[in-house]
Order: sequence, then C-alpha cells, then structure tokens
Amino acid sequence: MEHRWGERTGIEIPVALRTAAAQAFAGQIANASVSGAFIRTSAAQPFMARIDILIDGQTVPAFVVRIAPDGIGVEWCDLAPGMISALLLAQPVAPPVPAAFPARETASRSAAALAPR
Repeated sequence: MEHRWGERTGIEIPVALRTAAAQAFAGQIANASVSGAFIRTSAAQPFMARIDILIDGQTVPAFVVRIAPDGIGVEWCDLAPGMISALLLAQPVAPPVPAAFPARETASRSAAALAPR
C-alpha cells in the first residue's frame, strides 16, 4: 500500500549520497515528490538509515524507507524541501495519460437509468 504525500514526477538527476558514517556513494534520482524520491544506486543502505542527498552543492536530509534491487526509496526529513520543490517546479508538465478503461457512469446518469418511467 502506498503512503505518499505527493505525486511522483519522473526526473533524472545525478546525486551523491552521504551516510552518517561519512561514506559517499553515487546515485540518480529517478522520480521525486514533495515527500520523497526513488534513487537508483548500487549502494545498499539499511531501512530507516539517515542519509544526506547532495544535489548541486545543497544537502537534503532523508531516511531510507524502501529498499529495492536497483536503488532506495527515501522520505525527506522535512516535507517539501526548497531544493526539491524548485526541481519539481522546473520539470515540464507531462501530457495527460489516456484512460485505459471507459469512464464510469456518473451518479446522475445512474440515477436516471433507475428512475421509473
């Protein structure tokens, strides 16, 4: 079950990850939101590890909340960090995704179909 606060936006941004033990690793943000991101990296980090994400000389603190074979999911320590908000606002707006299923009937159409004639 997903528990995200924000809608994920696909972005490709190289970053550096720094652990509490001052180890540094390379990574790339694959998608981000005001509440977190998925970062592709080969650096295994433990669940709930506190890490710093270095983007263009700025540090964004985060916790590891998901571990995947190709990277980690992180949640920012602060909701909507300024650096992340600026990156998200700079992304082009994606075109709407076409519906894969027919639209559901609206309540008024359903009620009309049930009304006595």
